[in-house]
Amino acid sequence: MTKLTEIPYGSLFRIEWSDETRETVEDVLESDPVILTGTAAKQGWDFQMRFEHRDHISKLQSDLSHHDVTVELKRLHTPETPTVDGQFLLTSKQRTALNSALDSGYFEVPRETNLSELAEELDISQQALSKRLRRAHRTVSRHILTTGPNEIADDRLD
Repeated sequence: MTKLTEIPYGSLFRIEWSDETRETVEDVLESDPVILTGTAAKQGWDFQMRFEHRDHISKLQSDLSHHDVTVELKRLHTPETPTVDGQFLLTSKQRTALNSALDSGYFEVPRETNLSELAEELDISQQALSKRLRRAHRTVSRHILTTGPNEIADDRLD
């Protein structure tokens, strides 16, 4: 393992796997995961992964057990309905409202637009827009807060 660089919240490393480990990594990749994070420790690795199908998780556990790799599933999160292209289960109207709000500066401090102007731009009532934004915010927040400990160590973003 070679340290490449320091980044604000950790370091980036280049890892060269042994032949035995390479086979294990290939088994992991054959289960077709999206690897979100990987953290090494003395006790082993901690990965956050997403799978398209639950049976891919079972296949991975089975494949890894053949390599005498112990797997501990710490959390299994299943959305009520599948996500579409990582869009956090938002409806197209919610996604449009959020994008318009972001683009118009609604979430800036101070705001660059208000709910009335944004609702007029979207040709809906203020009440409908307010509900749509709250529902979208709830959906995105639930998704983010249930996918693991992704805390930002720097409070400059407050």
